[in-house]
This record gives sequence, C-alpha cells and structure tokens, in this order.
Amino acid sequence: MLEFEIESKRQFKKLFQSQDIHCLRAAIDSAYEAVEQLYTSQVMENFLLDTIIGQKDVRPHILRAAIASFTKKYCQKGYLEFLYTEECNKAKNCRHVRLEKDNCSLYIARVEWPEEIPHKALYRPTIGNIEINLFEPMKWEPNKISTFTATYGDRGKNSFQFGNIGVLGLSNWWYCEPLDRGAYSVISDNDEEEVLVELNEEFLNMVKKRDENGGK
Repeated sequence: MLEFEIESKRQFKKLFQSQDIHCLRAAIDSAYEAVEQLYTSQVMENFLLDTIIGQKDVRPHILRAAIASFTKKYCQKGYLEFLYTEECNKAKNCRHVRLEKDNCSLYIARVEWPEEIPHKALYRPTIGNIEINLFEPMKWEPNKISTFTATYGDRGKNSFQFGNIGVLGLSNWWYCEPLDRGAYSVISDNDEEEVLVELNEEFLNMVKKRDENGGK
C-alpha cells in the first residue's frame, strides 16, 4: 500500500465509525423500500407506471430524493452524527446531498457497477490535500482530507446490490470499505412513516402541478 493510501485509510478511520457506515447503508436501504412502496401505491400507478419513462427513467431520480430524505432524518435523529446539507452544482440545476462533520464532507453518488467510481471533481479531494515536497522528493507531506464519497448501485433490481465508502483518487479508490449492513441498521417505524408521508406529499404535489399544466 502506497503512503498516500495509508494516510487516506488513517483519516477515514478517524472520521467514520462502523455505526456511521451501517446507518448510511440503512438509510439507503430504507430509501429503496420507500420507492418500492410509492411505485405500488395508487398515485404511482396512475402517474408513473403508464410509460417506460415513468417505470424506468424517472425511478433513479425518485430514489435520489428518497435517499436525501432518509439521510436527513437519520442525521436529525442522531443516528448519523453528521450535519445534513445540500450543495447546488455549478450549473445551479441540481443539488447534491452533503453530510458534514469536523470540517469534512461526505457525498453520495449512484454508480452502475461495483468497480465504477464517480468522475465529478466534487467527489474527490483536491490536489492540495496531498502535497509532495519538491526539495525533498522522498518525504511525503499529507494535509487533512476533507472530501469523502459513498457509492451505491442496484443493477436495475430496485434494491441495494453494491456500494463503497472512502476516499477517491483520480481513477480509483485511495481507500474504501464496503457499504455494509450492521447492528445499527435500524430506524423506527414512526421515523420511516414520517419520510414516506413526506415523499407522498412531494409526489402528490407533482401530480397536482401536472394536472394544472394540462398533463405536461
């Protein structure tokens, strides 16, 4: 293992406990389950299941909204000891979930296969986080790593199939661990019901706006 990989592991382990990993996985699992419930509800049957666009194309975006709702709920309840925030992209047309702790940020990204890594610069530390001393080439000088990433994917099966959490390099993980389930992967029925109500209200509003716009 290279020196920067060792340092990435050290800083990752310092920030993330097993509970954090298990709770994040639980939030994503809950999101998948919530989306499945929405798709079997009467609203979804009338609104989305009529077309392939509704059945396939839109579902990842609904899932992303559900993941945002559940991670926010987990943070508010203290299951995840992070501050939930949302960051707007440069084009100002999309927001990313960002979990903050100790001046560090964790982002969540969907991938299509287990080995894939997100390629947006948002998801990886800046070059300034790792420096090489030009006057002493053999001496490596690490700075604080402030950006971490979690990935998830489902192979089109509508349930969590794979995912990782760690520190991204330019073309691979500097360090990562599987996004595993664990002893902390529990949310109360009341908390889950609150999120489902919020999601249902959100999509009822979508239906209302669609009707007001003549179905467009």
